[in-house]
Amino acid sequence: MSSVAGWLPLARASAVGWVPVARCPMPPSVHDTRPKCFVDRRLKLNVSGRRFETWQQTVEKYPDTLLGSVEKEFFYDSDADEYFFDRDPELFRHVLSYYRSGRIHLPKHVCFSAFHEELEFFGITGDAISDCCHEEFQDKYATYILAASWYGNKGVLLFPLIFFLSEKMLFFQKY
Repeated sequence: MSSVAGWLPLARASAVGWVPVARCPMPPSVHDTRPKCFVDRRLKLNVSGRRFETWQQTVEKYPDTLLGSVEKEFFYDSDADEYFFDRDPELFRHVLSYYRSGRIHLPKHVCFSAFHEELEFFGITGDAISDCCHEEFQDKYATYILAASWYGNKGVLLFPLIFFLSEKMLFFQKY
């Protein structure tokens, strides 16, 4: 039991984010229930020069997304032994947070259309938006779709826009 007492404080410290100063790796857990053939490897992700790392198992929980599927192999750079994405690294940290927690939180000071494009690129649907941000996401998404349709195809949404404004005017006239 004395050997466990030597490394247990370091394990607890690393669990809360402190970096242990041990020079050798910790011994394997006695209670490891994974099969011996199971090896979880680290994925090295290079997003426009900024490096991120996560476990393969973390992204494979979401097989319908880009990083969770075999489609990510199109972005593999064998010389550097990493996956390279020419995307915005500031927004990618929110994407990576989704893979870790299963929920997306809407960043407050980020252009919504850029954030939405990142979600679309990585195949993350709007269902993953956290409850605390869901209403704001829906509002911004409706505005985004309206603006994209209006500027991309002038006049296509003229009738729905007029209908929307007339509904708002009727609402204010009642009160």
